[in-house]
Amino acid sequence: MILSTTIIFLRGRTAPSLLLALVCLSPYHSAIASDDLLLGDWVLDKPSSDNLKKKLKGQFRRRLPMSKFNRPISGGRTRGTAGDESQSAYWRTVKEGKERKAAKNLKRVGTAYPLISAKTLSISAKEKNYLFLYDQLLPREIKPNPSGRIYSAKGEELVEDSIGHTLAYWKENSLILETTNMMGGTYLEVLKLQAPEELLYTITLNLRLLLEPITIERVFNRR
Repeated sequence: MILSTTIIFLRGRTAPSLLLALVCLSPYHSAIASDDLLLGDWVLDKPSSDNLKKKLKGQFRRRLPMSKFNRPISGGRTRGTAGDESQSAYWRTVKEGKERKAAKNLKRVGTAYPLISAKTLSISAKEKNYLFLYDQLLPREIKPNPSGRIYSAKGEELVEDSIGHTLAYWKENSLILETTNMMGGTYLEVLKLQAPEELLYTITLNLRLLLEPITIERVFNRR
């Protein structure tokens, strides 16, 4: 979809709310503009976010026999994505168990682990795509599909990396990420600006290891 151009003449400083409205004029975005309000460095607002241990407490099934659905965390394939070597290095660190003991149960969620545990999130522009960086360690390229939630036969709209296979698209003023991971589960991520300086990142995990789908809310403030 081709975005229409709106010319507005203003005196003085542009209000942040107006900028947010301009970003959301179209439900689909075909390119990443330099004034895109998602861009920037974000820091977790812990008091406003869900407590991960409480959210996941008692939600894991008993450990299942080894199968293709519940193998230990793996980097998976990273065909054609930026930062492939950095992603591989990240997962090696996770597998080596260098995180604190308290994080061990959280790591059972597999490749969703960095999504629900990141304390910082950097979002930059890369041509027509976004580049996410979790905790300054794990890069992830996001390619919004200008056609919305549409899957083609070739699957060219999908990004395949260590997180899984991801379809990204805009729905109204929210960026939606639908990911199928390497263990047969799915993640539904929704990024929405609640204010120009506040980002709501909602992640719904639908995994075989969980008794039921779990939705986790993460609130980030602009650094």
